[in-house]
Amino acid sequence: MNNIIQDSKKYLKENKILSQSINFSKISNIIFSGYLSHLTPDIFKLKKYILYTQKCNIFQEFSNNIHKNIIFNTYRIKKKLKKCENLIFFWSKNKKEIIFELSYLFSKLKKNCKIYVTGSKKNGIRSLPKIFLKFINFKKIDSKSHYLLYYGRIKNPIQFFLKDFFKIHYWKNLKILHLPGVFGYKKIDEGSLFLISTFNKNIKGKILDLGSGSGILSVALFQINKNLKLHLSDFSKNSLISSQKTLLMNKIPGKIYTSNIFLNIFKKFNLIISNPPIHKNLKLNYIVLFNIITNSKNFLKKNGELRIIVNSFVSCKFLLKKIFKNCNLLKKNKKYKIYQSYKK
Repeated sequence: MNNIIQDSKKYLKENKILSQSINFSKISNIIFSGYLSHLTPDIFKLKKYILYTQKCNIFQEFSNNIHKNIIFNTYRIKKKLKKCENLIFFWSKNKKEIIFELSYLFSKLKKNCKIYVTGSKKNGIRSLPKIFLKFINFKKIDSKSHYLLYYGRIKNPIQFFLKDFFKIHYWKNLKILHLPGVFGYKKIDEGSLFLISTFNKNIKGKILDLGSGSGILSVALFQINKNLKLHLSDFSKNSLISSQKTLLMNKIPGKIYTSNIFLNIFKKFNLIISNPPIHKNLKLNYIVLFNIITNSKNFLKKNGELRIIVNSFVSCKFLLKKIFKNCNLLKKNKKYKIYQSYKK
């Protein structure tokens, strides 16, 4: 049916715990949030539910008839969240991102809203009660397998301030801002710095920073040529906010797009740059890289360039030559390769 539902087969135990502990026929106004790939198709039979997410690719992964139930986070939504009486949250591996997401949700939900959090022991879910001890008294209601289910009610209001969650790194005296979950949050990514090392004054015109993350690639380009027209896109709201904040803090002009790869891009560019992910949940996954290479030619002007960085064990030569009829290995080291191709 779709990617999320196919992936959800791996999480039948997690959903079984929920179905055994929650009588879905007797509760309404439910928010499902967190790692929504853990959902099974059963939830689509419910009358009232919301899927709340920070990633816009969910609209492509779920069928059209479900879109009316999806909220793509703007950090300004209040009314819909206040009506909800139950939150079911799927815990994932990035604890800092989870704390960030839950803190926001808890600040918008009404008092006594019922909270259910489920996830794998190996992903650190056992720390949940301590993290939110002041606001919610979480109790373990199922711990028979490797997955746990916690339950609690919001007892005290939580204040949420977005500025408290930004992490600032410095690159050449410039501020690079990251929200939790944004690539390079712990430290500026080596791959991005390696790609930056190939930038020079010959780069001109309109630029698309695809999967912009913190916005560091665009910031670096602007230091070389302040006449560039920067366009940054990402599918993650946290990345988009980080990119926007990075541009504002450094007084750099640029346009920000919410887009799952090229889905919401309607212009052509002189250069498309990207440091695409090749992992999903710690497993190799080349779908994003493949989509960038196979579709980028349609978004380049004549003689426009695609420049991408990948891990050293990945080869893009065959695919780039197939699509562009040319491929140049611009630079490499023990960890990374940088490829470029031109639209002739």
